Amino acid sequence: MHAADAARIRGAVVDLALGDPTVAARGMDALASGSPQDWETAVSLAAAWGVLYPVRRHLDETRMTPASRTALHQAVLALAARSTFILHRSVAALRILTTEEVPYVAIKGVGLIAALDRPPATRATGDLDIIVREGDAEKARRVLMAAGFEEINPEFEQHMSDITLSSQLHNYARALRRDDFEVDLHWRMGLHPPAALAAGRLIDRAIGARAARQTIVVADPVDGVLINVHHALRGSFDLHNTVRDLCDLRLWWEHGPIAGRLDETIAEAVQSDLAPALLALWKTILGRDPAHGVRTGVERLETALTPQQRAESALMLQYVEEQIRHGRAAKFTLDLFNPQLYIREVFGKLARSVTGSARAADAVPASAAYREEHRPLMVRLADFLPRAWRVLSEVGRAGAVPAYRAVARAQRRFH
Repeated sequence: MHAADAARIRGAVVDLALGDPTVAARGMDALASGSPQDWETAVSLAAAWGVLYPVRRHLDETRMTPASRTALHQAVLALAARSTFILHRSVAALRILTTEEVPYVAIKGVGLIAALDRPPATRATGDLDIIVREGDAEKARRVLMAAGFEEINPEFEQHMSDITLSSQLHNYARALRRDDFEVDLHWRMGLHPPAALAAGRLIDRAIGARAARQTIVVADPVDGVLINVHHALRGSFDLHNTVRDLCDLRLWWEHGPIAGRLDETIAEAVQSDLAPALLALWKTILGRDPAHGVRTGVERLETALTPQQRAESALMLQYVEEQIRHGRAAKFTLDLFNPQLYIREVFGKLARSVTGSARAADAVPASAAYREEHRPLMVRLADFLPRAWRVLSEVGRAGAVPAYRAVARAQRRFH
């Protein structure tokens, strides 16, 4: 697919997911202007991004091809079935932790569905994300593994070392799977978590909510908003996750108490250094739905920020829009603006391999769900020139360097 066609389809999906009727119509016009297969591509992309439900609200199916309508209906049924399955399995897994007296808080998909009392299909979710206190992480792992869950990450010491050394912003977490259901067990939001997202604080502020006729513990809505912001920033505003985070922010505003707790939300965002990113995301929503109530949040948040913070937010907004127009940025492009972190990653892993401080790759327990990729040297060398050209193209776009620098600086605060 040509880059221009890919950009047109990406933009159309974002417009349909976030836009008002006028903007959504613009998205449908963009799809109609291409080949008939573009409708199916858009449905697949919306499903991959986890935003099929909000996209479908604005789709005029009479304009779609028969094949794309069939694909849409099948995808919607699959979404409803998968999200319902995950919700019921999540309730059962959380009951295990409650029985074993492991305090937790459910976040992201399952937490949002329960906190806002939404139908499972409203929010695509493929796993259960929970947070426990760092001191309870080992007990939580043992409890879940005793119930039949299997860890699918590398060996523990190597995994924690990889997280610590990485130039990317990663949560401290382990993934455990039983059958076709995965639990992501988190205990720290990055090396230096935002003040509002410390695990103990999230658990202390958590609320009870109903899911699958049971009561579970979920993140307070204000914390849920900040978790979405941190998640988008942690992923470098990659559209695969960020569009879903934007839709979540809409849901928190439209069906939650955020409008009535705006002062608290802003105060927590400012204290946690997440306010510029929150403003950028709220403005992304507002840019496609100018009458949305989040305008009040944008106006109030802007007055709470310094000129420097507002400038940083504007660059983040530009960066998000760049992802929509040009697609996912190369990992190494951002590494250029976090050189000390990249150097730490390279030399840290080299030192680890020399000293043997982590087990060798062939000593890592085999798992059908986890395989560490080791590409031959010649393959990596063959990839170098196109990767280098991509990086040069990205940083060479007008105004790109300040935007990349702003995102890298914001991420660096939590490393």
